[in-house]
Amino acid sequence: MLTAVFHIVGVMVALIVVLLASGLIDSHFSQKRFERTLETASVKLDLPRRGVFTGEYDAQIARYLADRYDADRISNRISDIGRPAFLVLEWFSYAVQLSIVVIAGWCAFTKDPAYAAAAWFALVAAIVFWVVNVLASALMYLATGRVPGEARDARALFIKLRNEEGRSPANH
Repeated sequence: MLTAVFHIVGVMVALIVVLLASGLIDSHFSQKRFERTLETASVKLDLPRRGVFTGEYDAQIARYLADRYDADRISNRISDIGRPAFLVLEWFSYAVQLSIVVIAGWCAFTKDPAYAAAAWFALVAAIVFWVVNVLASALMYLATGRVPGEARDARALFIKLRNEEGRSPANH
């Protein structure tokens, strides 16, 4: 029975590690995407990179973002719908993983402790769902030039820049 407990606890720890690692990877790529968006704007608008990242050209960047990530563009709409779709896939993944662990644990404690080893399939499921997510994101990027949610994030940046521009001392 102790082995069954170790299997279940081990799987839960491994799943948490995978979740944290994927979150860190996603955060890293999100930051890189933000930087790439600003760098692309600096190149397209022929602005010095340093000024773009210090906020010196917020008005020009805001106009660029408003045009490039306009909600009326089909590529941006697909990107916008991608984020909720991927969120549903992510929550489905968590439900599958939890179900595997619960069923393996239930069988281990009610029938035979050897069933606890089946809980490790939850880790396999987590990795498979992560790979599917990455591949689907790559396909969306190839099809639209945007990753899921990129357009929405850029529009949020546009709103932030526009609001900061409105509060600048030059406009008062």
